[in-house]
Amino acid sequence: MPQKKSLLRSVGTLTHRVSFVSKGVNTDAFKTYQAEFSEAIRRVKKVEDQLRDANSKNKALESVMSTQQNNAKANQLEQKSKIESLERMVVQKEEKYQRDFNSANLEKTRLQSIVRLQEAQARETKSRLDQFSQVKQEADRLTTQIDTLCRDRDEMQKKIDNMDKECQMQRQRAIKSEVSVVQIHKDQALRPLEEAISECQYHMNNLKRILQGEENANLTVILKDWERCREENKQKMETIKSQFDSQIQELQSGRLILTDLPVIPRPEPSRSKTLKAKHAPHNWPHLEHPHPSWFNHRCTTLSPAASRWWVSSSTPEASG
Repeated sequence: MPQKKSLLRSVGTLTHRVSFVSKGVNTDAFKTYQAEFSEAIRRVKKVEDQLRDANSKNKALESVMSTQQNNAKANQLEQKSKIESLERMVVQKEEKYQRDFNSANLEKTRLQSIVRLQEAQARETKSRLDQFSQVKQEADRLTTQIDTLCRDRDEMQKKIDNMDKECQMQRQRAIKSEVSVVQIHKDQALRPLEEAISECQYHMNNLKRILQGEENANLTVILKDWERCREENKQKMETIKSQFDSQIQELQSGRLILTDLPVIPRPEPSRSKTLKAKHAPHNWPHLEHPHPSWFNHRCTTLSPAASRWWVSSSTPEASG
């Protein structure tokens, strides 16, 4: 800045001299100093050029300084904003640290409560373990007793199984005996009908041989009557068989016993009404029930209940 002021003073002095010479005052002297004046003008121009350069540089410097000043202000504002942001961040961090501290205190309190609870649970667990030890000892004692009882039970079960097997065998033998009784009674009930059917067939064969050589209305009627008797006896046999077979099935299934069975009445064999007994050949069998002594003899091999049932159902009086 001082150099700039001195240059301005020099330029002002030279300008004053030039203006003084141009007015025509003492022109002779001007010629004496013309070379110096030309040099001065050249120097003035040079100074003006330097001044212009200095002004342009000054303006450039001012522009740079203004830019730097603006940048500095912007940086200052940015730094201020950063500082404010950091201050807010610090406040937030402090608040966060305070919250974390409070949470840590709460967690510490909770952990202390958990520790106290665990200590109480440990004491309770120890007490329960002691009780469990006592219960285990009692359970071991009871287990020993149970094992003893189980062995006794197994022995009793074996005895019961053996008794069941024996009972089943006795039951099967009893069922077989009862079935044998019913089968014998069935055979005795069917025998008169079988004999009657044989008798009918015998007379039918004789009558058919007689009728081969001649026709006789009376003999034809007698033949048809014997055929009727045979069919009736067959139907009675089927009925008797069905009734006795049903009783045998009841006995074999175990639903009934011999004393529970109803007495099956014996049907009388059907005989021809056209042939009188006095006209019957001497070799025709006379059908009647066996003597009761025969039944008493068969009942000696049966049980008392079976014997009573046999006698009550086999005697002619019981059969009607």
